[in-house]
Amino acid sequence: MLASLRQKIDDLLCAPPQCEAQHDRLFRLTLDEQSLFGLRIIGACRAGCELLYLFSTVVAQLYPGDWPSVLLDGLVLVSGIIIFLLSFIPSVKPHARTIGLFAGYGSILALMWAVFLLLPTHPEYVFAIAAQVGLVLMVLIAAMPVHALQILQLGAAILATYLVSDQIAYRVGLMPDEKLQTVAAVFILSLGVIATGITVVLYEQRYRGFRSHQSQLAAAERMRRVESRALLSENAAVMGRFAAAMSHELNSPVGALKSAIDTLELLANRRNSLPVEKQARSQKIEKDLLASARASAGRLQEIVGRMQRSVNLDRAEQQQVNVNSL
Repeated sequence: MLASLRQKIDDLLCAPPQCEAQHDRLFRLTLDEQSLFGLRIIGACRAGCELLYLFSTVVAQLYPGDWPSVLLDGLVLVSGIIIFLLSFIPSVKPHARTIGLFAGYGSILALMWAVFLLLPTHPEYVFAIAAQVGLVLMVLIAAMPVHALQILQLGAAILATYLVSDQIAYRVGLMPDEKLQTVAAVFILSLGVIATGITVVLYEQRYRGFRSHQSQLAAAERMRRVESRALLSENAAVMGRFAAAMSHELNSPVGALKSAIDTLELLANRRNSLPVEKQARSQKIEKDLLASARASAGRLQEIVGRMQRSVNLDRAEQQQVNVNSL
């Protein structure tokens, strides 16, 4: 029953981008990271502001020094330090927003009763409760990526706590005028509604910014893949031209060498059957063929040497090679 009511309220407060964000696991992980950092800011601000308040009041000799003030200030300072230290624990990450909301609620509860204790002498301080509620809600919204439903629940809890605490304060004589209760309650209710509306807008902006960033990353990845494919195609084309040039370079000396070997083989088979007058000419032809074979072998050796120089990487990590010279 409660889960169904929560879902209906969530659907009512959830704009289309926000509803989509609830099912985006990567976006939720990003919010957890931001929440942990926001929790650190809340703890640092809480402890820092309390230290600044204590320092200023002590220096100006305005600090009350009574036990309720000492207890309240000590609780605020210690809670701020604890929250700050909790933000460095990785396991707290999924619960950072919940801790931040409870910290905000605790701050308002403590400040609320601090004001109630001052109401008998300063009844106008009742409006300071609404100001404190607004300040805490704005800090939470700015520092933590909270959802609208969470702020609505926090506002309802603050309002209910104020109404109960106000009745207790009125019965024990701390609240001098019951009419002030209604005015402050309306202020707190209005602040809760305004904070919920602001949270809806900020949450949607966070999600749109996240999707835009993801789209840019996806576009960059697609561009990288296109460039990689283009580079592979270019390398394939270069290797094709290189293979064509090498086959042309190797074909001439290989053909000449093969022709010389075939001719030498033919002359060797016919050498004994040649007449004496033709043997001198045969020897000259053999010398010419040997010279041609040596030239072809030298040409092949030169080509192989250039290829070795182009891929010989043991002399330097990088070498410039002109493919056209191979």
